[in-house]
Amino acid sequence: MQNELVKNLEEKTILLVDDDPFSVSSVDRVLKILGMSNVEKAENGQQALKVLERRNVDVLLTDIQMPTMNGLELIRQIRCGHSLAPQGLPVVIFTAFSTDQTLRSALELDVNGFLSKPVKPLHGIQKIIQALIEKEQRLRAVDDYALVNTDLEELLSGFSSDEIGKNTSVKADEQQVELYRLKPNMRLTRNVIHQNGGLLLAAGFLLQESTINRLKDLRPFLLDVTFYIEMTAETLTSLTTDLSEFGA
Repeated sequence: MQNELVKNLEEKTILLVDDDPFSVSSVDRVLKILGMSNVEKAENGQQALKVLERRNVDVLLTDIQMPTMNGLELIRQIRCGHSLAPQGLPVVIFTAFSTDQTLRSALELDVNGFLSKPVKPLHGIQKIIQALIEKEQRLRAVDDYALVNTDLEELLSGFSSDEIGKNTSVKADEQQVELYRLKPNMRLTRNVIHQNGGLLLAAGFLLQESTINRLKDLRPFLLDVTFYIEMTAETLTSLTTDLSEFGA
């Protein structure tokens, strides 16, 4: 599938949303190096929604901090079905994820990739292909997306400090799972914390394929790479299957 996507990349339409002319020019140049010349541009989320009214887009590349409508709100509008784009439109955001305090909202909006600036061609193509692979991901309920905080003033005021908890013993109804063993539809029983102390995912969050892939991207910045998952019959079957495949 990945090889097929590489062959057809030049046919894909990219929507690039950023209010910085230098960044737009730089990313556009990288996209052209990768053979992608079908690039639509917008300076903010509101303009991007207008582009989506007249053009079918395969991947959205968006900055977060923009006037009029920021990138997170743009994604929320799409995920809630308030645009003419498919709700599952693949989205890659520009972020310095070692320090960015908007990561929790991005994860809750099921973004399909992170890109840091300046964008390097190899990194760019990897993230775009990954986003296209995740295109058919299962979406959450619209109400879940509607509740995501996209207020940058509030988000950028600092990480919300959630106490991690001192009791490290595993409860009877949960299972410790390593990152590589996480599967879609597993539900977290404890918070996932950034190494800076910020809450990335709250207990009760239902993992999707895109969420797991983003956690892998964020692995160097996670406080702990052991996750606590609600034990259900489906979870037990999945973990047992993993063990049998590895000959355990």
